[in-house]
Amino acid sequence: MPVDSQAARVLSAAGAVIPDTPLPAMEWSELAALRNSLQRAGSLIVDEAEASGEALSGDAHDAHQEALAIIAAVKHEMEARDQLGDRAPRSRSGRLSTPTMPGASWQGPTQRGWQSPRFAGRPASYVALFGAPPAAIRDTGSFPSLGAFLIAAAMNPLDPRFRATNAGMTEEYGEDGGFAVPPGFYANLLDASLEEEVIRPRATVIPMDSSMVAAPSFDYTDQTGAKRAGLVLTWMGESAPATNQVAKLTPIHLRANKGGIWIAVSNEAAEDIPLFERRIVRVTTDAITAGLDLAFLFGNGAGQPLGIMNSPALVTVTKESGQAPATINEDNIVKMSARLHPSSWSRAVWLMSPTCVAQVYKLAQAAGPNQGVRTAVITETDQGLRILGKEVIVTDACAPLGTTGDIIFGDLSKYLIGLRREARLQTSVHSGWSTDEIGVRMVLRLGGQPEWKAPIKLRDGTNTVSAFVALETRA
Repeated sequence: MPVDSQAARVLSAAGAVIPDTPLPAMEWSELAALRNSLQRAGSLIVDEAEASGEALSGDAHDAHQEALAIIAAVKHEMEARDQLGDRAPRSRSGRLSTPTMPGASWQGPTQRGWQSPRFAGRPASYVALFGAPPAAIRDTGSFPSLGAFLIAAAMNPLDPRFRATNAGMTEEYGEDGGFAVPPGFYANLLDASLEEEVIRPRATVIPMDSSMVAAPSFDYTDQTGAKRAGLVLTWMGESAPATNQVAKLTPIHLRANKGGIWIAVSNEAAEDIPLFERRIVRVTTDAITAGLDLAFLFGNGAGQPLGIMNSPALVTVTKESGQAPATINEDNIVKMSARLHPSSWSRAVWLMSPTCVAQVYKLAQAAGPNQGVRTAVITETDQGLRILGKEVIVTDACAPLGTTGDIIFGDLSKYLIGLRREARLQTSVHSGWSTDEIGVRMVLRLGGQPEWKAPIKLRDGTNTVSAFVALETRA
């Protein structure tokens, strides 16, 4: 695999090993190892630059770009094999034709850019993300149910079935300890939650095999003069020289954060495992749903996902002059829609708190001959309430009426979520000793952040738009 010699030296110093074997001839495990080593190396290069207080430049910048390009190409190769249903090297199997799919092509140092997969078209379900064979997904570690697994973890941690379950883990969890949650149970919980969540089903979800994913992305922040990521279409006369252009890159580093759900297991639960199973699956699913939606909207990015409302890419529309507290009016809606990026219109939805519903239904035209008449921006269809033709989703994850974040207009595909394959279960006999209970904590790891790092400057060089728009506090 050709790599610029200086970039190769920098990557090697950062712990990456780049083989000479072409990607189609590599074993699946070799592809995964190459991807993981480059992700770690890329993270180390960025961390060293941040520690020195300097931006990436020179050889470090070139090495980082090479790493991102190869990672994208490796992912493309793995996706191609998954789509063909065979993970064997394609050069040995005679299947060198690649299915039509979004992806990246690696052509060595002569091609500094790449076609970013942009994480498109990846279903968010556990099976679709991790591509595990059905047998592995059905694996429940010899436990008949999640309830039986939780009770065994709490009451009988020496059960030999836990040794077999832990042996299947792909990475040590260090201080987390505890037991590996069988993938069958974890997959069912995540997919049951997925059906009820607001953000994750509409976001771009990336499978993570390590604590950090470095992904290639282009910087679209400045679209002045019709530029896109620093590139612009130019018109030339015959035989006129072309102007060199370099795409502007903004690598994304998505880190997995640790979240936990505490579950109390009592002696009574052990006596009625089926009832405990039904209740614990329901309440755990509800907790995952509520917790993830809240984090993806309002997380502060410190040991947790960076939520949309704390993103530097968020655009906040100013309230109207003299607007009464805790209200939403037609002008708010129209001005919010005007700040959405044009490319996001086809995927945009409205998110709102239940406390906003009455205000929205009472929206009236602010001026003109039909002043006071119900506004035309609100419609109802068989699919439910719509604003400007876009779906309205009511969720308690939004802020209360009158505060910023009570109503949001956005393209959730521009929110990136990284999801780890594994979960752990920790137990403690101390937390509930007075109530004859044993605490069990399920630990899952995931990350999240908006893809864009700032509002986008339009062609006129003055006005800005974003994939996420909120309304200023009306207090």
